[in-house]
Amino acid sequence: MPVPPLLSYVICNSKIINYSAVEKSRSRRTSFSCGCYDTGIAGVLHLSADGTVIAANDYVQSLLGRSAADLVGRSWEELCHARDLIAARDWWVRLRQETRSSSLEIQLRHRDGSLKPVLISGQWLSGPEPHGVLLVLDISKHKTREEQLLAQERHRRNVLIREVHHRIKNNLQGIVGLLQNQALAHPELAETLQTPIRQIDSIALLYDLRSRSRDDGIFLCDLAGVAVRACRKIAPVPVTKDVPHYCNIEVDDNEAVAVALILNELLYNAIKHGSPDNPRVSLCLRREQGQATVTIRNRCRKASQEPNLDQTETLGTGLQLVRSLLPRDGSAILRFYREGDDMIAKLTLRPPV
Repeated sequence: MPVPPLLSYVICNSKIINYSAVEKSRSRRTSFSCGCYDTGIAGVLHLSADGTVIAANDYVQSLLGRSAADLVGRSWEELCHARDLIAARDWWVRLRQETRSSSLEIQLRHRDGSLKPVLISGQWLSGPEPHGVLLVLDISKHKTREEQLLAQERHRRNVLIREVHHRIKNNLQGIVGLLQNQALAHPELAETLQTPIRQIDSIALLYDLRSRSRDDGIFLCDLAGVAVRACRKIAPVPVTKDVPHYCNIEVDDNEAVAVALILNELLYNAIKHGSPDNPRVSLCLRREQGQATVTIRNRCRKASQEPNLDQTETLGTGLQLVRSLLPRDGSAILRFYREGDDMIAKLTLRPPV
C-alpha cells in the first residue's frame, strides 16, 4: 500500500506505526494513539464514514484552537474554509472509494476565524470499524516563505522592466533628437518631420511613465497627460485638462501605445484645426457605466466639417493613423460632431481596452 509523502515524513522522523500496521491491527482509536496519534510532528484526525470527527490529537487541537470535546462529533467539513469546501468534499468521497492514500492542500478555520493552510494526507481503513485517518501538517511558515519569495521575484521583475522601459525611452528620445537636428539642418523638411517627432516623443513619454511606475498598471489619466505634454512641446496653444482624481481607469498593456498615439493625434488635430482667433482646446476624461469617455473640444473654424472616418480619402495623415489604431472589436468608438462653434471628438473605451 503506497504511503503519501507526509505520512512517510512522520513515520521516518518519529518511528511510529505505518498504515499496514494499522490495517493489520484493525484496532480501536486508543491503539493508534500509542503511535502517531500522540506525535507532535503532525495532526491526526479520525473520521467516521460520514466525515464526523471521532478523535483529534493535541496537534490538531492546538492548530485550530479547539478542544477535543469541541471537535469530536463535528463534521470535518465545518472545519474547512468555504472556498475549499467543494474540493474537500470531493476528495473525501474519492478517499473512501479508493484503496490508496491521497493528499490535499486546503485551509482550515481556526476558532478565532483565521485560516490555517494545511497539507492533509489521508487513508481509508476498512475492517470491523472502518474509518478514515487524516494526517494534518501546518504549512503556514512554508506559505509565508513562498509569498516572500514571490514578492522578491515580483520586485526584481518590476525593477528589470522599469530599467528596460527607461532604456527604450532614452533610445526614442535619441531618435527624436536626430529628427530635430534634421529639421534644423533642412528647414524645408521641418513641417514633414514634425509629425514623426511628435508621435515618437509621445511614445517616449509613455515609456518614461512606465519606467517610473511602481506597479504594472498604465492608467488612462496618465496617457491623457502624456498626450497633453507631447502637444505642448510642439504647439504653444493652451490646453485645459479636466481629469478628476477618481478616473483611475487602467488600460490594457497591449493597447497602451495605441491609446497614447490616438489621444496624441486627436489632441494635435484639435490644436491644428482650431480657430486662430481663439485657439481654445480642452481634454475631459470621465468614467461612467463601465466605460471611459475622453472628450476633446476645440473652437473651430466656421467652415470646418466633422471628419468622417469611413471616408479615408478625406482624412489627413494623423486621423488615418487614428483610424488604423482603433480596435475592430468595438471596444473603442470614436465620433466627431459639432456643438455650436466647437468641434468635439469623443472617444469611448470599453473593456478589454
